[in-house]
Order: sequence, then structure tokens, then C-alpha cells
Amino acid sequence: MAIALVRAAERCRSPAILMLFPVTLAYGKGPFLRFCLDLAHQASVPIAVHLDHATDPEHIELAFSLAEQGVAFDTMMVDASHAETDEENINLARPYVERARKLGIPIEVELGRLEGGEAGLRVISDAKLTDPGKAEAFMNGTSAAILAPSIGNLHGTYLNPPNFRQHILMELWKAFKGRIPLCLHGTDGLPDEIFVQCIRNGVNKINVNSWARDPYAKTLGESLLTKSFPEAQEAATEAFATMSNVVLITGAAGWLGTLLSRGLRDDAKTQNLQLILADIVEPTTTADVESITIKTDMTDELQVEALFNTRLGIPDTVYCLHGIMSRGSEDNFDMGLKVNVDSVRLLLDIIRQKRRPSGCLIKFIFTSSLAVYGGPLPNVINPSTIATPESAYGLGKLTSELFINEYTRRGFIDGRILRLPTIVVRPGPPSMATSAFISGIIREPLQSLEATCPIGDSLDSRALDLPLWLASPQVTITNLVHAKHIPAEKFPPHTRVVCVPGFTATVRDEILALEKVAGKEVLAFLKFKDDPVNRRVVSSWPSKFDNTYALSLGFNVDEGGMESIIRRFQRELVE
Repeated sequence: MAIALVRAAERCRSPAILMLFPVTLAYGKGPFLRFCLDLAHQASVPIAVHLDHATDPEHIELAFSLAEQGVAFDTMMVDASHAETDEENINLARPYVERARKLGIPIEVELGRLEGGEAGLRVISDAKLTDPGKAEAFMNGTSAAILAPSIGNLHGTYLNPPNFRQHILMELWKAFKGRIPLCLHGTDGLPDEIFVQCIRNGVNKINVNSWARDPYAKTLGESLLTKSFPEAQEAATEAFATMSNVVLITGAAGWLGTLLSRGLRDDAKTQNLQLILADIVEPTTTADVESITIKTDMTDELQVEALFNTRLGIPDTVYCLHGIMSRGSEDNFDMGLKVNVDSVRLLLDIIRQKRRPSGCLIKFIFTSSLAVYGGPLPNVINPSTIATPESAYGLGKLTSELFINEYTRRGFIDGRILRLPTIVVRPGPPSMATSAFISGIIREPLQSLEATCPIGDSLDSRALDLPLWLASPQVTITNLVHAKHIPAEKFPPHTRVVCVPGFTATVRDEILALEKVAGKEVLAFLKFKDDPVNRRVVSSWPSKFDNTYALSLGFNVDEGGMESIIRRFQRELVE
């Protein structure tokens, strides 16, 4: 787990403290402590190694003996809170504090007494709250450097809602004025808002145990049933390093949001998933995942703010899928700007004000579109091709992209912008997207329903040779999930845009593949009614991209072309 903690801290670019209980020190002794110290001190972020809740003399003496040999904890807690009186607590702690000072080790002490016990600690049944009026004398008496107060917190699981006396922290802060760091113990299962309150009222250090330990142990045990020990250990390390996976999906009621929530659920790298699902209509919950579903107007500031104040706390990752589709944006310009630009900016500004308790930036994954391109284009689009949209939808997407890049550059968010190919075959009813027909001319005929193609006027029309840049729903979901796992340093500093891999097929290729899969008779359900607006918008989109950069980041591409995609969709209809 030590490696996992360092990995998590480095990913978050966050300082951390690697804590050992006395039973762990007694088991691993000097070699294990040296390993932890080397691991922590060689990390790319500041990490200290701390001995927590040392109560028994043999454990404290072992720590001092190792320190005298040059293997010293960065900090230690001498816990004499089991003493009957504050005076006895002081008398037990002070000799150790004085010895530690000579070794350069700051000591933490506890005033009052926390109830509970875990991981080899003494079990305490009679809690005693910290008296702020005695804190100054207590810290002077022990000469310790750090204070762990008792404010209603406990070691172990909270059977009832926690009742933290925040006034104790406030009075301690007033008394010490920041001179004495305050450490919060007993944090298992606490909601984010309690952490925020405690930090606001003076807490400088927070101890976390089972939140990280339990996913590690659970994953290790399960993985050993099917994997080698090194593989199981790596899986457990990843479970620890990604111990928090609260994901907010906007536009979650749509078919893409629904598939994405299932994809995240089934993703081996997304352990301990919790979902906040929001849309203009209330989304459905995702099976086997703790989910909150919220009917939300994403243009309303109070409603968007509420998404960050649920019982699941502040999300680690936001998938921004909501929006007015391409034809809807073209037909209602003002509404398109309000939803596709203004509401995205509102969401970004609220995220900018938030921070995870870990200090990690919130990942913001934005689904953009090839509609950002227009005008004269090269035969193959590459990452340096300038985007000049020729539609209101493309304008909205590109504007939001610029905001996301700038907010990322300034360190407000960790943005990832995915310019998606046209997805085919989309399940469900037709949408207001200009590209909706690209799925409709496959989906409806396979169900013996009539579909209208707005490109060309017959099966013989040359307009059907219009090339398109496509991807299947399955590969698109795989790529959306993958986007949250890419290390931030893999992106160039000037842009977070990725043109997600796809393949090229014409409208005619689609129809020919449909005929090959379902027979010539199915083409009778196809009708043609040329739509100049639709044709102009779709024709402005590029149809061939260089996939090299996206593939280097680990994104996937469809194999087998349209025929493979149609056969898969046909099987899904039967299932």
C-alpha cells in the first residue's frame, strides 16, 4: 500500500503522509521503515512518514532505537490519551517529546480521548472531548508540536451520523493562531462537507485509513483468485490510487450518457464508482452502482451548484455531454448558444471554485464534434489543422473548447476535449442532430420502419458518395472511459484537444452494407428527400483524420467497417 499512496499523491501532485501503526512497525522493523522512507523521500511530491498512535513503550523505544541508527520517522504520535488525567497524559508524553526533539522528530499528542479502535490500537469506550481552555497549558506541558483534538470523532465506523463540535476547533485556532497544527483523526466515511468545515476551522492534517486500505485489500483478495501475485498487487495498487471515483455526467439521460455510465461501471480501472447523473429530464439509475439522479436545468446557476453539494461530495471527474444538437442549434441560434456555450461556461466556473479534499484538480471531459471544422480543408485532418466551423453547433463546441483549454492552462481544471466522429448506429429514437440520418437509414429499416435520407433523391444519386467520419457506440464509450485515465502530462501544454479515432465510409457504403447484412428487400424502407441545409452542414465536415496522435494516447479505433457495425446492431436488436 505504500507504493499505492505514493502513486496516488504523484498523480494528484499533492503532498501526503505515509502512516504506519505500531503493529506494522513491530512486524517490518527497520528494513520496512527504511523502504517507506526511501519511497516517500524519492517521490516527486513532498511525502512524510509518520508513526501513528504509539502508546506502548516497546513500540516507542523501537522507533527511537531505529532513529538513533539513522532510520527515523519524519514525525511520530505519542498517544497517552488513555491516561486518567491531563497531568498523567503530560507526564507520560513529555520524556518522549524531549528525546524526539534531540533526534529532530516532531511529536503529535492527543488532548481528550477518541472512542473506538482499529488495526491493533487500544479500544477506547469512554470518549472525552478536548477542553480548548486547557489546550495551551497541555501543549506547553508536553512541548509537543502537533495536537490531535477530540471533537466527537472516533476510530472505526460511525454507527450514527457524526456530531463534530466545530466550536472546539474554532476556539483552538483562536488560541494558537496557527502556531500548533491540528490533526483530525477518525475520518472514515465522512462526507466532504465535514472535511471542508474542519479545514476552514483550522485543521491542517487529516488521517485516513480504511477508505484507502479496504479497496486495496478487497481488490488484492479478489485478484489473487484469477491473477498472478504481481498482477494482483498491481490491481490492488491501482484500486488504492484511484480510491475516489465520484463521476458527474451531464446529459446523462441521453443514450450516450446511459451507455457511458454502464461503461464506467464495467471498467476495471474505475474502482469504487459513484455516479451523479444529471439532465433536463431525470436520468435512470445505473444498476449495481451507487447513483444519484437529478433533474437539472444546466443553464440555472443554483441547480448546477447543487450538483456539487450532494451526499457524494465533489466529483473527481465531470463528463460534459449535455447540449442542443446540431440541427436544433442551427434552427434556434440563441438557445444553442445558451446551452452549448453559456451553460458550459457556468459549469466550468463552478468547478473552478471547487476543490477535491485531496487537492486534485477535477477532470473535465468534454464531448466536442468534427462540426468545429469547415471551409477549405486538407485531405487529412491532423492536430494542427485550424478549426473554422460553418454551423452554430460547431461554433458552440469550438467556443467551449477554447474555455476548457484556457481553464486547464490556468490550473482551474484538468480538461480533456474529445472531438468525436459521428456515432453509428445510435440506438433509440431519432434526435435533432443534423447527422441523425446516418444512424436512421440503418436503424429504422432493420426494424421494418421507414427512414428518410436527406442526402440525394434516389439510390442512384451521386450525392450518396458523400464521405463521413464514423465510429461505433462501443468504441466511442471505450474511448470516453479511457479519457479519464490518461495522465495529464501526456497532453501537450498548449491544447487538450484530441480527435478521437474513426474510419471513413460514404452514405452509399452504409446502404450497401445494410443490403449485404439484411437483404435487398430492406432497402424498400428507405426514402429520399434532399435537404439543402442538412446537406450543406454535413458536407462541411471533414471525412478523414490522422489517427496517429490519438492512438499514441491509447484510444481505440473500429475494425471491420460498416458491415461489422451493422451486424452488431442487428444482434443487439434481437437481444
